[in-house]
Amino acid sequence: EKGAPRRKMAQLPRTARVEWLDDGNPWPLVSMRNVYILAGMPTAFQRMFQRAAKDGRFDNVRRWVAESLWLDADEEEVLEVLQETVDEFMFVEIGSYPAVAAEGRRRLNISFESFDAAAVAAARARLVAALPPGLLVADDD
Repeated sequence: EKGAPRRKMAQLPRTARVEWLDDGNPWPLVSMRNVYILAGMPTAFQRMFQRAAKDGRFDNVRRWVAESLWLDADEEEVLEVLQETVDEFMFVEIGSYPAVAAEGRRRLNISFESFDAAAVAAARARLVAALPPGLLVADDD
């Protein structure tokens, strides 16, 4: 059937919310609970987000906090202290990402993410304190 692909792309779950804002834009805002479906193109994505935010719907919501640090180390060199930090900070997402193409001493990136900024800072500080000397790469390196 000729129009089937277009209809499939236009299908939404029954609980989705479709908002046609009175702002002259031909595209609706679509959401389900706290998830918004926005255009993938960065400029369109930003405009759609700004349209949604105008009414204050994102004010006073919890913010996701992220920090990272670089190490001059292979993952195996810090695995034990990294795992201890992960075990101690259960509500902080901690990731370890080897550099695809190391830039100078930046060989391993460690990320810390959570809704709790104090927990992110504490997890980062705990790992830094437990690292062997010389592995932490300064921000300006």
